[in-house]
Amino acid sequence: MSCTISQKIQAVADTIHERAIGIPTGFHKLDHHTFGLHPQELTLIAGRPSMGKSSLMTDLVINISVHCPVMVFSLEMPENLLIERMISNKAEVSLRRLKQPGVLTTEEKAKKDRAVLALKTRDIIINDASILNPEQMITFVNSFRGLVDKLYIDKKYPYNTGAILVDYLGLMEAGKYTANSNEKLDYVIKTLRQLGKDLNLIVVVLHQLNRKVEDRPDHSPRLSDLRDSGTLEQHADNVILLHRPAYYKMKDLGEDVDDDGEAYFLLAKQRNGATGRIPVVYIPEIMGFRNLGAWCGQPEDEPLLYQVPEVKLPERVETIEPDTKEETSDDGIVATIDAWNDPNEVIESPQAEPEIPEIDMPDDDIPF
Repeated sequence: MSCTISQKIQAVADTIHERAIGIPTGFHKLDHHTFGLHPQELTLIAGRPSMGKSSLMTDLVINISVHCPVMVFSLEMPENLLIERMISNKAEVSLRRLKQPGVLTTEEKAKKDRAVLALKTRDIIINDASILNPEQMITFVNSFRGLVDKLYIDKKYPYNTGAILVDYLGLMEAGKYTANSNEKLDYVIKTLRQLGKDLNLIVVVLHQLNRKVEDRPDHSPRLSDLRDSGTLEQHADNVILLHRPAYYKMKDLGEDVDDDGEAYFLLAKQRNGATGRIPVVYIPEIMGFRNLGAWCGQPEDEPLLYQVPEVKLPERVETIEPDTKEETSDDGIVATIDAWNDPNEVIESPQAEPEIPEIDMPDDDIPF
C-alpha cells in the first residue's frame, strides 16, 4: 500500500518518540544505545563456539518474557537442558550445584524456588526439533501469533507483540529447495525477516562466525567473519558480535587460569543508530551475562521506559519463494558515528569495515 508523505508525516512526527522505544534486553548499556529490541526488526547475534551465544539467548528469553510472549526454536539444545539453564540463570545458582543432590544451601533452595515460580508465569514456548525448515517454522509462528493476540486481548501484556529466537541459523534446513550453503542461509534469513515484519514480531537469530577470528592476535570478531554468506549483514537490522577475551586467555595460558568474566557485546551494525563496544560480565557458573556495573557493585544506568506501538496485522504469512536476484545498497560509503564520544566525528571509508569504538558511559565502566 502506498501513500503520499503528506498523509503520514504528521502522524509519524507525533509518535516518533513512542516508536523509538522497544522491548528491553535487560542489558542497560545496550538498551540505552539501541532503545531495546523492536518489532519488525531482525537482530543477528554471532560469535565463535564457546563465546556464549546460547547463554545470551537464555538471558534474552528470561528478560524479554517479562514484557511479551516468547517462542524459542532450539535446534541445538534439547528442551530440558534449556529449561535447566534458565532456572540456573534466573536463580543465579550454579547449574553444577543444582544437578548435585543434597548440596544446595537453604538460600540456594529459596533462590531456585523463586526462579521456578517466576518462570511458571511466563509465556515461553520451546520447539526443540533438531530438523526444521522455513515452511514448518511459518506454521509454528502463525500459531504463536494467535497466542500473542489472545494474551493481548486478555490484557496480560500491554504490547501486541512477541519474540522469536532461533538457535541457530546454520542448523536450519532449506526445505523443498535444494541449494548451496549461501543460498540456503539467504532463503532462511529472508523468511525470518518477513515473518517479523508481517506479524509484528521481534526476531533474534544466532549464528556462528568463521575461523578468521582465531587468526587475529586479539581474536576480535568483525562483520566480515559472518560465516558462508555476505548478505547476512545486509538483511539484519542489528548485528551483535560476542567477544570474550577471557576465553582466549584461558586457552592460551592453560586450563588452570580462572575466567575473570571479561566480555563485550560488539554492536557491529545498527540500521537506525551508531555502533559501539559494550562491556559486560560473563558468569560461567550460571552460563549467563550480566551488566558490568551491577555485578561489580557500582551504580548502574537506569533502565528505559518501554512502549511498543500497535500495528495492524495480516491473518497469515505465505512462504517466500527464493529470489535469485539480490539488490545491493546504494551506499558506496560506510559511515560510523560515535554518538557517545564526539557526535560530530564521522569516519568514512569506501566499503571498509569501521573499527568499533567502545561506548563511554559514566559510573560503571570498571576495568578488569
